[in-house]
Amino acid sequence: MTPLRHHLDQARSAHHAATYAGDLAADVLSDPAADRSRWRIGVGPAVGASALIAASIAVLVFLRASAPPAPPGAQPAHSDAAVVQFGVPRRPEMPRNVPIVPPYHELSSIPAKPSFPSRHEAL
Repeated sequence: MTPLRHHLDQARSAHHAATYAGDLAADVLSDPAADRSRWRIGVGPAVGASALIAASIAVLVFLRASAPPAPPGAQPAHSDAAVVQFGVPRRPEMPRNVPIVPPYHELSSIPAKPSFPSRHEAL
């Protein structure tokens, strides 16, 4: 065996023999700062959604608030509401003495396309 091959085999066995002294998975995954950031990521959208729901409920309550009820025996105030009657109009009649198909035109009666000067003539 050549000295280079011997040196490479020793380097390979030293590389394969190297191990981590502790529990690598536990050391990497149990970082307390990472746990707090995961907790914030989960709670942030939940708080935002709760605030959105609370705001929409508040808007609905304020928009649907009605006038205070009238005391018993009081006359209702005059309202400006008008009674509207809705009726469907009749179908319009077809006009008479109007041709449905347009009259025939010969191609010679259509004017020709106007001629435009070429770019070289314009310059």
